[in-house]
Amino acid sequence: MLGTAAAAFYLTREEGIWILPGAALLIGISAWNSWRAGERLRPLIAPAGTATICAAAILVTVCTLNYRYYGWFGTVEFRAREFRSAYGALQRPVPSEQIPYVPVTRDVRLKLYQVSPSFAELKPCLEGPVGLEWANYSDFLTGRPGEELQIGGGSFIWALRDCVIASGHGNTAREALDFYRSIGLEINRACDEGRIAPARPRRNTMVPRWRPENAQRLRETVPGYAAEFFLFTGFSAYPTNSWGSADLLALFRDLTRWRLAHSDDAPELDFPLPSSVDHYRLAALRALGQIFRWLCVVLVISGLGTWAWTASDVLRHRTMPYLFVVATAALGSALAVLVVNMLVHVLAFRNRGPTALHEGYPLLVLFGATAWIIFLSRRIRPKYSAEPETSSPGIRYGN
Repeated sequence: MLGTAAAAFYLTREEGIWILPGAALLIGISAWNSWRAGERLRPLIAPAGTATICAAAILVTVCTLNYRYYGWFGTVEFRAREFRSAYGALQRPVPSEQIPYVPVTRDVRLKLYQVSPSFAELKPCLEGPVGLEWANYSDFLTGRPGEELQIGGGSFIWALRDCVIASGHGNTAREALDFYRSIGLEINRACDEGRIAPARPRRNTMVPRWRPENAQRLRETVPGYAAEFFLFTGFSAYPTNSWGSADLLALFRDLTRWRLAHSDDAPELDFPLPSSVDHYRLAALRALGQIFRWLCVVLVISGLGTWAWTASDVLRHRTMPYLFVVATAALGSALAVLVVNMLVHVLAFRNRGPTALHEGYPLLVLFGATAWIIFLSRRIRPKYSAEPETSSPGIRYGN
């Protein structure tokens, strides 16, 4: 199960790094417990080896299929060294005007066309209809009209890939990656030789560059963002409006075989008005959702208090119940979800609400439930004996 879950996380979501704090704590505590018991790490070798083999088998299978059909032994393009090199190189030049949430401004692109023949092949597309389409999608983020062709973070990466395909370099994965490598080499060489100046240091990553103004934005964001997370804000039974061109919306509707919410851009695709039964169903669902929301809020907030009490009790008695470890691991991973998405919101594009933080809510509920279970079990049981309880496995770390 561990190997399968690890492979699934790696394959399905690039931001799955949030699982690491909880997984590291659980594995580390198990290793420590085994070591303290005098068994060294022998009991963990077989399960750890099995999990590693299972995860590796799944990943190798996917990579092999990609190599068989697309000519590249890998998982997704965003993890490819060539793509990261190109994307990092595009962010090296310092623009004449810093525009929040715009990783590669238009004036930077115009300079890069002159020093990179490969990137210049994308000019008709990036400065044309595809660039305009993605700039229009991100005008709410950049605060600039789409006609200025300032493409925001979260959109530029897709505009770049669309233009690579439109330029005829996307017939195979290998061809596309070779093209990205050429872009990265040409731009990095120009920056290193001073033909593009000023320029930042070389960095092969998709992480946005840190700017001085980001510190202030982060300080302003943290309180409200964290409050929305811990208060389960933003849940609604009512759908938001659809957005996009009529062609894209129709394609989405046909692929999902599901009716669309209203779209101001394509009202002709609207379904007939919902019946009164649907109206009452949504109203009832919203009311139930609000009840469960506040139950979750109470569980989590009070769970923080019980977890803190248990932590102090653990320090006094020098014994750590395993459920306390589980609660701490869940809290650590939930906080990792919060931090990762908040940094994306501050550095790259607007990223908040239940859609962004959906991985963290089950972890918060798990944390609150386990925190209360261990708190009640320790209050109900008699006072601690000199030896650890056999009915509730734990970790003793003192003499």
